[in-house]
Amino acid sequence: MSRAKDIYERIKSSGLDAVKAFIDARESENLFLDFKRSSDNGGGKKLHDNDRKNLSRAISGFSNSEGGVIVWGIDCRSNSDGADVACAEFPIVDVKKFISFIEGSVSGCTIPPCSGIENYPIEVNAGAGFVATFIPKSNTPPHQVVGELKYYMRAGSNFVPVPHAVLAGMFGRHPAPNVFIMYVQVPPEILPNGTIKVQLGLLITNSGPGIAEDLFLNLKVLSACGNLSFSQPDSTTWTGSFAFGRVLNIISKQGFRLAPEAMVQPLYMEIALKPPFTKPINIDGMCGCSNSMPFRFKFENSHDNIAKIYDELIANPNDTTFIADFTDRVLNIPKALETSRE
Repeated sequence: MSRAKDIYERIKSSGLDAVKAFIDARESENLFLDFKRSSDNGGGKKLHDNDRKNLSRAISGFSNSEGGVIVWGIDCRSNSDGADVACAEFPIVDVKKFISFIEGSVSGCTIPPCSGIENYPIEVNAGAGFVATFIPKSNTPPHQVVGELKYYMRAGSNFVPVPHAVLAGMFGRHPAPNVFIMYVQVPPEILPNGTIKVQLGLLITNSGPGIAEDLFLNLKVLSACGNLSFSQPDSTTWTGSFAFGRVLNIISKQGFRLAPEAMVQPLYMEIALKPPFTKPINIDGMCGCSNSMPFRFKFENSHDNIAKIYDELIANPNDTTFIADFTDRVLNIPKALETSRE
């Protein structure tokens, strides 16, 4: 049982005795307990604006922290040590009506609404008394106060706005990975029958500050000029499928992680080029990982351009300039892709 829930259950079991004990002992507010005097003692036709503001901050602050309890109908003042302590009774005039006001306001106090809030009436006489409101630690934080556009947390005996950096650290905004495609190519090979074999290794690279998991690579072959094939250099790390000779989907196996500024080669593709060239190259690609936006890329070129590039290399098989740029030019690799060559 949480500390806040324990306090709430003790109030429910002791009732008025618990309230009197808070005042007699000059109980101080703390991380889990807050005292509030209603601005109109609950006698209005709706929850008083000040009470609604206090309720909203308490829901945000307690739910974003470890949970807590508000006891309505107790005035709180600073003692000689500066601590906020329970000092006097100011009962709610109609506890059941006041609880209905609270329950009708809860869903509109924070974004998103907080679930699991409970209210317990402590009646003294003629329906008057005190109300205990239990606010649990949330499973769906953070909760922002409607109207103020602020997030609160419990700090000592106060609800304080949460700075952005603290909020990011509290609720999972850890350093994120950022993956994209690089490539590694080997020089093209001219075979005796006039076929030029092109090989390109695709490298998933993590340039972000976070560790990448559940890496994936999707390729969709819309059109291929020549014979196209794919190979995996490390089948123990990856799993996936290649459907209809057109759609390839692979994902890293559970437990594999890619460190910041590291790279991994999930596969390489090979194209065997030989005239006549009647189709363009058109390949859509996407890579990504958990907790990161996917990176999209494309390889495309017309059959006329490919025929021209092919003829240039056949005519100049020993020209290092043609050899170095051949794969880049055939696939028309986007300049946005950083490159690595062997």
